[in-house]
Amino acid sequence: MSVNIVPDNITYYPPFDEPSKTVKITITNTSDETVTFKVKTTTPKNYCVKPNSEVLKPHQKMDVSIVYLGNDNDLLLSHDPSKPYRCKHKFLIESIPCPYEITDVHKAWASLGTEMKSQLQYKVIRVAFDFVNKKPVSEEAKTEDIIEEKEDTKEIEEPVEEPTKETIQEPVPEVVEKPSKEEDDAANKTVETIYNDEKIEEEEETPTKTVQETQVVEADSSNSILLMVLVVIIAAGFYQFIKK
Repeated sequence: MSVNIVPDNITYYPPFDEPSKTVKITITNTSDETVTFKVKTTTPKNYCVKPNSEVLKPHQKMDVSIVYLGNDNDLLLSHDPSKPYRCKHKFLIESIPCPYEITDVHKAWASLGTEMKSQLQYKVIRVAFDFVNKKPVSEEAKTEDIIEEKEDTKEIEEPVEEPTKETIQEPVPEVVEKPSKEEDDAANKTVETIYNDEKIEEEEETPTKTVQETQVVEADSSNSILLMVLVVIIAAGFYQFIKK
């Protein structure tokens, strides 16, 4: 079992009138077996540790936040920065193999610590308060700032891509073959021939129908005249008969 813990010491920087300050410790399981760790401190009222115990899978890394709660701010503010400040606060980080499935490390730590006592590893981390220097910018924060600057520059410098002639595609017109003059003449001739034939048939039927109707009308007129003459003759004869 092998566990790597960094840094060796933790330092808090001014101003010391803030309600809390946070420093991170990184714990890495460099072995091929599962381990568990627990964080202890000599002044539990002054600090909050998150998480204070956890299980690490093989080659897993985890950050632990050490939060200073500001309980000694009055003492720190009254201290003369030109003189050294000796802090007695310490942290103890213990780690042991964890061959079992554990859901609550805090409850299982006592029995597991007794069983794995021979393989227990620990590291003491001291706390310091720096009254002179400012908090240094971590390499991770520098890298993040550089990445953000590059992204911002990229967003500004990248021109809007204009469509080129190759990307603009005009629709291709459909090619319609124009019929030849001979085909047009043949088509027109066929239509005209059919139209003229129908016209001729209508003209031929119209006179025949008119003659028949005329003959019927004339026959009806002749019959009417004969009937009238006959009526007149009968009337005249009847009149002469009465007169005698």
